[in-house]
Amino acid sequence: PEAELQALARAKGLFEAVGEWHGSLKTKPEIIRDILHRHRLKPREAVFVGDAASDRAAAEETGVTLIGRVNGSQRQLEACPYHIADLTGLRSVLERLERRGDTEGGAS
Repeated sequence: PEAELQALARAKGLFEAVGEWHGSLKTKPEIIRDILHRHRLKPREAVFVGDAASDRAAAEETGVTLIGRVNGSQRQLEACPYHIADLTGLRSVLERLERRGDTEGGAS
């Protein structure tokens, strides 16, 4: 649940480090569409980092680029064109996306 996620983030000192926290009150595609709408972004101007088949489905449904987190037992997204083991690899994937022109105006 969203409130639980936000409380956990606050307790771990992570809440302020992330622009938005979303939990299970809405579906993933609803959350993505809401973020795109509020920030006036086109799907190609955003990326979605996920580690589950439902993340892939949400990215495909909304047209955003998926960066799959593949690590340990979470290997469902290994075939994604863009994937990382953890967030330390995110910057290099975002730079790669920008160089290839896979995002318009930069990845978010």
